[in-house]
Amino acid sequence: MTDDQTLEQMRFLPNVEQLIGDQGTTFLNMVVNDSNCCPSRATFLTGQESHNHGVIWNSPPTGGYSSFKNQETTLPVAMQSAGYQTIFVGKYLNRYGERVPEDRQVPPGWADFHGLIWPSESAYYGSSFVDNGSVTDTSDTSYYSYEITSRVIDSINSSKGNRKSFFAWVGFQAPHALAGVTLKEYQADEKSILRLFNLDAYPVPEVKYRDTQKDLVLPEDPSFNETTILDKAKVNQRGALTDQDIN
Repeated sequence: MTDDQTLEQMRFLPNVEQLIGDQGTTFLNMVVNDSNCCPSRATFLTGQESHNHGVIWNSPPTGGYSSFKNQETTLPVAMQSAGYQTIFVGKYLNRYGERVPEDRQVPPGWADFHGLIWPSESAYYGSSFVDNGSVTDTSDTSYYSYEITSRVIDSINSSKGNRKSFFAWVGFQAPHALAGVTLKEYQADEKSILRLFNLDAYPVPEVKYRDTQKDLVLPEDPSFNETTILDKAKVNQRGALTDQDIN
């Protein structure tokens, strides 16, 4: 699962297309209950609409991990009951790990769990994980996608000897705009997270990929930077993009 990624951007992920997409299932007709981040993740886990699983926003009091009900009936619980080795790595539900210790428990159904802790769930460097119940801080110079990928590979490799099929849900933050800080920074100054919730934040590429697409021209379909947006939800009525946004 990726965050805020368009279908058009999939052309930059040929390995994902070939190794997963071409060998998987494509849904030609799909209905989204709530396309917002946390409600959509809770729906993925339960098959329920937001008013049933309790998550109708990304943060308390109306949303976030602490609002998630019915965790004993989630997809991983069913998969584990069916005999699968269940693996989770990456961003779980928004604000996971915020409350200590109740939010840092391994959620039901996951045999091997590596969840990003809020607010480092949306930080590209220096993220922190709950690794099967223990908090692990990563290096400030380690890109979070690398940390996720290495954990996934280790988990899959370690599951080979138990003769079980495995189910893995992998949650990447990219290409979501930077919206988090390291756990150390937040613990030192709780207001540090507030500076990131603005419209000037952008995704942070790994150093080796920085500027590799600087000459790319964005596709401009009819919906690109449309000027009449009064028919859109209020949260999307943020005005036209600036040249800096587009460039």
